[in-house]
Amino acid sequence: MGLKEIAEMTGYSVSTVSRVLNSRRKFASSATEKEIWAAAQKLHYQKNRAAASLKTGRSPEAAAGRSWRIGIVMARGLESLEDEFYARIEESVRATVLREGHQLGETLMLRTALEEPRRLEGVDGLVLLGKCKVHNLTSLRAICKNLSCTGMNPYQLDIDQVYCNGEHIARTAVQHLLAQGHKKIGYVGECNGDVRYFGYRQAVKNVGLDMDTPYVFDVPQTAEGGREAARRFIVSEDRPTAVFCVNDVSAIGFIEALKRLRPDEPLPAVIGIDDITQAAMIEPALSTIRLPLAEMGNISTRLLIDRIAGHHSIPMKVELPYKTVIRQSA
Repeated sequence: MGLKEIAEMTGYSVSTVSRVLNSRRKFASSATEKEIWAAAQKLHYQKNRAAASLKTGRSPEAAAGRSWRIGIVMARGLESLEDEFYARIEESVRATVLREGHQLGETLMLRTALEEPRRLEGVDGLVLLGKCKVHNLTSLRAICKNLSCTGMNPYQLDIDQVYCNGEHIARTAVQHLLAQGHKKIGYVGECNGDVRYFGYRQAVKNVGLDMDTPYVFDVPQTAEGGREAARRFIVSEDRPTAVFCVNDVSAIGFIEALKRLRPDEPLPAVIGIDDITQAAMIEPALSTIRLPLAEMGNISTRLLIDRIAGHHSIPMKVELPYKTVIRQSA
């Protein structure tokens, strides 16, 4: 299938389709781009690699017509479907695979991939989104040896990884709340094994504040987890004046629930992580830590393609920077 067929399916001109598919943008951002890339995937579109390589400087393998099948595995369960963190990284992975002239395999939940390995037959490599237990990662590598991971903090394993340092990010978020004068700082998220919880505890400990308080709300990092934390918050005798949430989804759930349950009471200061689209749209606009989600997906995919091609044998670990975004909530 070619540009003409994609144009007919989407209703855009051939020139518009060509411009989008030959763009060097790292990921599709507009509705037009998303629609065209989706149609390209559905029609199994592949560029003229020899010609495209001269224009875009793509890998020699892609220019020579070699194509690999890349699958995506979500480390978390169905709750990841509501989290823009995963959606934006997945979008970037998909765009990079197609732009490089390769094929997309299925996107599977980790449990499905491990229980139904036949669904990964014919896949040359996998991009794992998010953190999972080491034994599950080992099992996944036994199914597909070419694997690249992206998320919070690296595994202590010889494997390609692109990540942001979750412990450092949590400390940065809490330090922002401390700088505002808060001494009662709450935590919303999972505690067991989560590096962001370790970062929270370290930041609080560094200034001599009590960590063993009712300020810790051990809940799933989902919108419902945030709402559950809000329900516990309103019945607490000793409430925190500021709250650190491990992601924007739980932070938004927390804020919206408090506004509904206690509409006449002032909100605590709240800061999240990710900087998803809705963070700037809620009232009050959410302060957060912006992660380079598109770069995480793009770089992890490129590392995987290079590994399949045999361009590197030493495991690559790439730590990406983050940025504090201050809005009205904290």
